Amino acid sequence: MTFAMVTEEQARPKPGSAKKGLIYFNPSSIDDRAPQGFTTQVWNGTLRAHFHPVDQFQILFGAPGALYQRTPVPELLIHYSDAYVTYGPFVGGDDPLRYFVLRARMSGGTWYMPESRDHLLYRGKRHLQGVPSSFGLDGSLADGEVHEEIVIEDPSDGLEARVLTAGPHATLVVEPSVASSGQYVLVLDGDVEIEGATYGRESLGWQQPNDPPAKLTAGAHGCRVVVTRFPYPETPATH
Repeated sequence: MTFAMVTEEQARPKPGSAKKGLIYFNPSSIDDRAPQGFTTQVWNGTLRAHFHPVDQFQILFGAPGALYQRTPVPELLIHYSDAYVTYGPFVGGDDPLRYFVLRARMSGGTWYMPESRDHLLYRGKRHLQGVPSSFGLDGSLADGEVHEEIVIEDPSDGLEARVLTAGPHATLVVEPSVASSGQYVLVLDGDVEIEGATYGRESLGWQQPNDPPAKLTAGAHGCRVVVTRFPYPETPATH
């Protein structure tokens, strides 16, 4: 699978209702190691503390009354957890807490705590989060100018989340890494052009390890993207 970008319009609703979220990438039953990326929402309720058996990023968009671990969610929060790390709870109100869930491969399930302790094969270590210094485009970057901000980083295994903000018509070259399990490119604001096709806000791309570099060109008003790179090797249950 080479670099592929999916727009919000191309993503398909989760079974039941689009209010539950959108599916961008989802592996088939014969290829459960393919990437899994989707949005989900918490409406007027609480998603309890839980864990997954895979490494994952979450990109959270704050809303009035939205909480993560009993703390208000800012306009944009980038979160990463190793496999078998317990995190949460999430709280959403009338304005739901929306977020992207990004995995290099499919999760085998969601395990709520404390009743799922027998499934906690390994106590994961990293539970990281960061807030970019700003969110959105304010027109401060000149044509062709690019600003990069690293939000999460662990050089020991390639783990990284960085936000790239580009002025009008700037060129962004997203390099893959051999020391990685792959990475996502999420358009936060503005739009980008890739090989003649235009992708707007909340378009999501997946880049395999060792893929050629992905060349993105910012639109007339610039763009803002987040690149989430997964660690290599992935966190195993017998770490």
